[in-house]
Amino acid sequence: MMRKSVVFLAVCLALSLSALAQGNPLQCTLLVAPASGAAPLAVTATVNCTDSAAPITLVTLDWGDGSPQVQTTQSSFSLPHTYGTPGGYVVTVTANDALSNTAVVNQGVTVTAPPPPPPPPPPNQPPTCTLTVAPTTGTAPLTVTATGSCTDPDGDTLSEVLDWGDHTTTSAASGTHTYNTRGRYTVTLTATDTGGLTGSATQTVVVNRNQTPTCTLSVTPNSGPAPLTVTATAVCSDSDGDTLTTVISWGDNTPNTNGTTGTHTYNASGSFTVTVTATDPANNQGKASQPVTVATTTPTCTVQASPSSGNAPLVVTVTANCADAGNDLGTVLTDFGDGFYLTGNTSTHTYVSGGSYAVTVIAHDKAGNASQPVSTPVTVSDNPVLFVGAGNGQVEQFSRSGNKQATLN
Repeated sequence: MMRKSVVFLAVCLALSLSALAQGNPLQCTLLVAPASGAAPLAVTATVNCTDSAAPITLVTLDWGDGSPQVQTTQSSFSLPHTYGTPGGYVVTVTANDALSNTAVVNQGVTVTAPPPPPPPPPPNQPPTCTLTVAPTTGTAPLTVTATGSCTDPDGDTLSEVLDWGDHTTTSAASGTHTYNTRGRYTVTLTATDTGGLTGSATQTVVVNRNQTPTCTLSVTPNSGPAPLTVTATAVCSDSDGDTLTTVISWGDNTPNTNGTTGTHTYNASGSFTVTVTATDPANNQGKASQPVTVATTTPTCTVQASPSSGNAPLVVTVTANCADAGNDLGTVLTDFGDGFYLTGNTSTHTYVSGGSYAVTVIAHDKAGNASQPVSTPVTVSDNPVLFVGAGNGQVEQFSRSGNKQATLN
């Protein structure tokens, strides 16, 4: 093909030189560009003809490929043309003037076969994914971590979604999720390429029911008089290994104690229930309780009167020995039995009239609780002060108060 092109160019050059050598007043130039290329080849022919002797009457352009010739009276012009078939072609321009002069110029054009079309791209391949989930089993609430990776053999950009199997999703290949309800779940990682093809990987997660914590509790002492100080000691555990929050309630509307041990003082009597409550992260609670009995305390007393008998007027000293288990003794009241009262642990009183009297002591604590009354007797005799003869050898004896005490023979 290249050899034909050289021949064509040589012929054209020879014709042109011949016309110049003969002194033809009609001269033409032809430029076809590009002069070679693969089909379909689009070229442009630029023609310029001059005549120094007569007007140019006709210019004919022949593309050399059997297509219609172009004829014009224009001496200069440019025209496009496309060669659709490979081969060697000679583009010829023939010009004529009014004096019958003729000028012919040629240019070869080489059209090669087009390159083969590129092979079709391979079909789109779906992405592939790998997925690991840890842990894959445990008790609710169970927090798991999914680690995924997806690739595409075509290098497409991927859209990745994690489906946790409980109607929740995460728009990523990896993530963390918490299952609050027992059940069997399938975690699925899905990748979608730009062509809509998908690839996926799955893992199964089993969530078991969370177990309730268990507790034991001891309280010492568990009974006694107020004020009663007790110590509570609890042991709580969780079979799931969960971290527990532990609280001790003392049962008397006082603030709770956080933890598994504590000390508390009951200042009032009554029956109380000490309770320890352990709560796991799933809000499951385990409890243990112990009763505490706080007895009601009252003061206790003993009493002594000295002297306990004698003639009026008789001065008696009363000594009360009172105590209170709560160490909150209040008042000690002594009733002398003759309408007179005194407060205090030791008191002195004078009996002016004879008779038998009961000295009674009652003590109160600061809460108003009273002791049982305790008494001791005091006997007072009237001194004889007057003897009166009654006759028949008898004398009557009278006391200072005027009471007849006896008849003496």
